[in-house]
Amino acid sequence: MPFSVSNIGFPAFEHEHILSEVKALGFDGVEVAPSRVWAETWEGLTGSSVDRYRRQIENAGLQVVGLHSLFFDHPELTLFGDEETRGATVDFLAHLSSVCRDLGGRTLIFGSPSARCRGALTKQQALDIAVRTFDDLSTKIQGHGTFFCMEPLGPKETDFCNSII
Repeated sequence: MPFSVSNIGFPAFEHEHILSEVKALGFDGVEVAPSRVWAETWEGLTGSSVDRYRRQIENAGLQVVGLHSLFFDHPELTLFGDEETRGATVDFLAHLSSVCRDLGGRTLIFGSPSARCRGALTKQQALDIAVRTFDDLSTKIQGHGTFFCMEPLGPKETDFCNSII
């Protein structure tokens, strides 16, 4: 994987002028937080806008490695909401997977503490829901060539997936 930097540290929505500086600092890749690039990351996001951002990155001699900070602008989405919310969450993640693919990236990192709080669910109930939800997601993104990764977070940040063990 290329030595990469997150675009969270870039000025919101205006990255073109900073990308060559990122390359000059020795980075080869960018991990993209979609909400730092586009004001609307779902219904209003166009293929031409995604392509334009990819060209900006590649013209600077960089590549996209993947996406992170996936739910920043969609706090209503959650892994453990009702059936309708989980369906919308899967649809959004499938959309982001296609964005990641179109940017030339491969990984989607699911950190998002608030989107992973199981609340009153037991660990087993939460695990059962997560398995069904991620199975649904994997079916939808199967042809994208992307990988969906859970970022382990500390117990102060979330009550689901706190380690890789």
